[in-house]
Amino acid sequence: MKHLSEAIPEIVKQMATHQIRPEGTIAFKLSSEKLFDRDIDGGVIFEVGSEAHVFRLVREKEPVLSYYHWSPGTGGRVARVDLSSTTEAATVQIVFTWHPKKIQLFVVPVSTPGAKELFAEGQPTSRTFRTTKHGEIVQVGDEGIKLLDIRLHIGDIPILLPTALENWQATEKSCDVLQRGKSDDGYMFEVVKNNSVLTKLITGFETYCKTRLIELEKEGVQPDLQQLAEFLAFKSEDKKTLVQVSIQTAHLMGASALELWLNHQRRINFQEFDKAKKAFNKAYRLKFGELGVSGDDIAKLKVLFTHRHRVIHVSPIATLIWNNDPASGKQLLVEAPDLFKVFIKKLHEATLSLGV
Repeated sequence: MKHLSEAIPEIVKQMATHQIRPEGTIAFKLSSEKLFDRDIDGGVIFEVGSEAHVFRLVREKEPVLSYYHWSPGTGGRVARVDLSSTTEAATVQIVFTWHPKKIQLFVVPVSTPGAKELFAEGQPTSRTFRTTKHGEIVQVGDEGIKLLDIRLHIGDIPILLPTALENWQATEKSCDVLQRGKSDDGYMFEVVKNNSVLTKLITGFETYCKTRLIELEKEGVQPDLQQLAEFLAFKSEDKKTLVQVSIQTAHLMGASALELWLNHQRRINFQEFDKAKKAFNKAYRLKFGELGVSGDDIAKLKVLFTHRHRVIHVSPIATLIWNNDPASGKQLLVEAPDLFKVFIKKLHEATLSLGV
């Protein structure tokens, strides 16, 4: 299907070159003799990737108009309107919106007075479209086909990687499988199993936090680099000039200062709960204590982080004693997956409210 409106190339150009915020609205008029034609197979009206956001408007065969939106935080969503339920028109007004909580599609025939206006809200979809590191838009998954962990490399260079949330979901899945394991080794197996699960959980926590901090920037939420620099600067560095120096260095690498600090220079150890907490606070004013997780549960998480350090650096068969009671320590390890699951869920929900 050829471009149906002179406005579309300009819209695509602006969306591709301007940073897209977590919420917004696009409106334009579309003129085409083929839009309502039942005899065509349909086609892509436009698709554009803007940093972490992907937008796609498609005339399906049915005839249905589908609007897809994807971002790392929200995942894939699609809103569809049935064009056969309104009067055919040579020109229609199309409006689509995006927001962390919902997407919407409006289609209004403007060349046919009194014609029915069409509206749809988005629903989650496993057919998603996302951008690779090189800027190409690729389809990931399909209706009824959900992929848990997708990775695309060209040589040693990662082109497409799981999102923060997808990585965490894979962590949950692997821990669930491991928890169901059985052995004749009795108590020893339970200790090793629980310690292994905890190690996976904290590795998953580390990956989620680092990845999500970068995703937020690409979703259009600007981090406070100066506040973060105050926290991350080495003693030998000038905190006042670190941001500008880092921006210049990162630019030569095709990255942002935030990516430079987190991915290349690894200035934060996210396997330490308090450092992860401080990173989110400094970068985005997001406070772990305001997520809706109880103080008691946060205290338990901190104990688990401490125990994980013992497991890695002292002994893989170290037991956890909680409140001076080995039994309660074992119970805390059993509860660990649920504690982390709730915390990451609350944290992710909080990140979706940033910038809106």
